[in-house]
Amino acid sequence: MTAKIDFDALLQEKCTFRVVSINHLADLQREIESRTEHGQFDSEFAQQYMFRFKFTPTEELKNAKSIIVVAMSRPLTKAIFSWNGKKHAFTLPPTYTAYDEKRIYVERLVADAVGRKGYKVTTSNLPLKLLAARSGLAEYGRNNIAYVQDG
Repeated sequence: MTAKIDFDALLQEKCTFRVVSINHLADLQREIESRTEHGQFDSEFAQQYMFRFKFTPTEELKNAKSIIVVAMSRPLTKAIFSWNGKKHAFTLPPTYTAYDEKRIYVERLVADAVGRKGYKVTTSNLPLKLLAARSGLAEYGRNNIAYVQDG
């Protein structure tokens, strides 16, 4: 029997999440490898990032059963620059503004929730957009941007 984990803290922060079987890691790995073999990734991107993905749990979590995929709403951030006497506004990607702080905060919320039931949690190096899409949490939109529907 699986213990019910209370993720109310995630819901209060307007996070959306999915819990999926760890067995899906093999599917993710096959898809990434296939896309790489078929040249669907820029070669420079592939060289810089593909080796970072780890599709097997660490020794500490070798008996893991689930992956928790979380998305947190991020408001748009605008930056305004003055150049030659004119103001120019730019929208910054969410990863440019407090990304690590938000990620760490969400990781703590998840760790607290699963820790109360005696489980362990760790972060992973996985293709996050693909994982979110394959878990049903996100959808791919135009230009390969992943998005999560509201509520």
